[in-house]
Amino acid sequence: MAKETKLSSFKWSRILFFWTIFITSLSQQAYSLEMGWFGTSSISISDGETLIFTDPFFNRPSLWSVLFARKIGTNYELTKKYLDQFKPHKNKVILISHTHYDHILDLPSVLKIWPNATVIGPRETPFFTLNEKMNFISANKGEAVTIGKFTIKPYDGDHNPLIFDYQFAHGKMTTPISDESNAHDYLANKCFTYTIETENQSVLFHPGDTDKGVKFNKEFDILFVGAQGRHEPKNYFKFLKTLGATQKTAIIPVHHDNFFRPLNEPMEVMPLFSYKKVESYLKTTQLRFNTKIAPYKGIIQ
Repeated sequence: MAKETKLSSFKWSRILFFWTIFITSLSQQAYSLEMGWFGTSSISISDGETLIFTDPFFNRPSLWSVLFARKIGTNYELTKKYLDQFKPHKNKVILISHTHYDHILDLPSVLKIWPNATVIGPRETPFFTLNEKMNFISANKGEAVTIGKFTIKPYDGDHNPLIFDYQFAHGKMTTPISDESNAHDYLANKCFTYTIETENQSVLFHPGDTDKGVKFNKEFDILFVGAQGRHEPKNYFKFLKTLGATQKTAIIPVHHDNFFRPLNEPMEVMPLFSYKKVESYLKTTQLRFNTKIAPYKGIIQ
């Protein structure tokens, strides 16, 4: 496990660099959501009563640890430092898009810190808790779950291959992970996209950049979308339209950061991803990334 970073080294100015809660007021009505981005596809959404957190991943193993199948694991103290920054909420919800290590590694620590949280995710999710107790709801396509004022609905998603159609850690789990597990042990067999809606606002959480099997006949106020840049820019534009993006949509790119670097280091785009190319193209269209929310920080006005 990575050693915990001493809190004294986290000056407030640096904390705000990678994690700042930002207020959204996209609706004309007097209603707002509080949201934040913690790198990869880890985001928070709150209405003050219910806090939703997606794909908990704070303890980011190095590239070499992943390539050479070294053991990896959650870091309780590091996870707690991030989660302790949230004010108390009546309800807490954890959404899991799929079970690769970079989407679920710190779930065991989150369950220790928030033991009453409701977890929604693939049916294999219990394999990744390190025996921590969990209030679990298995995600099923189109079956809505209402918690507080939020209605959450999962949809089937898909995972892009890396190179040469190679799918990293693809398969069904048969045994739970342990303290000796490596990144390749975190198998994923199912991916989900989630709609997250209140009476006044609609959010789509789609951490990948593939539209295979995903099509929505509605528009969204806020779109958290994978921006790995594996599309040609024109195709990515069409992809965003497929997801229900309009000129009014706040399109927030996620999962394009280099997640082999610790969160307390400045964000950089994952090498080999053509994110900048896609971003530049979108500036010439009616759709564009929300540039007000710089990596790891920002406010949507």
